[in-house]
Amino acid sequence: MNGALEYLRVQVPTAGPLGLVILLYDTLLRDCRRAREATLCGDVERRATEVSHALVVLQELQGRLDFTAGDVARQLSDFYDTVRALLLEASLRASAELFQRAADAITVVRSAWTAAEQDLPDAQTAALQRSAVSGLAPSAELAEEASQWSA
Repeated sequence: MNGALEYLRVQVPTAGPLGLVILLYDTLLRDCRRAREATLCGDVERRATEVSHALVVLQELQGRLDFTAGDVARQLSDFYDTVRALLLEASLRASAELFQRAADAITVVRSAWTAAEQDLPDAQTAALQRSAVSGLAPSAELAEEASQWSA
């Protein structure tokens, strides 16, 4: 079995909402890295597959935002729109540099999620979860879906 798939099968069912967001960001980063590598190798089909997958992950993240809970959701939505546009432009131009810029931006926000998960008091973490990851809860279905995403 693929090591990444095994990791997801173990992590997804036990992760809290912020942990799931971090796992989705990890998936985005993997997609960007693979799309960049495909671009450098001239593999158009693989690049398109990776970008398509990244767009699905972005949609999952964006679709879970709760805009009634504050500005965080709007800011994240804008970020996801920006990353989406950058990925599409990178694919269209076959630009490894633009894929790297997308990965760099995702890495910065992923680091913020990691810090939030580790450092925020429980009440602040709960408020952040409500605005940014509404309805995202660990489940066997999500674990299976996440495993398929990374295949």
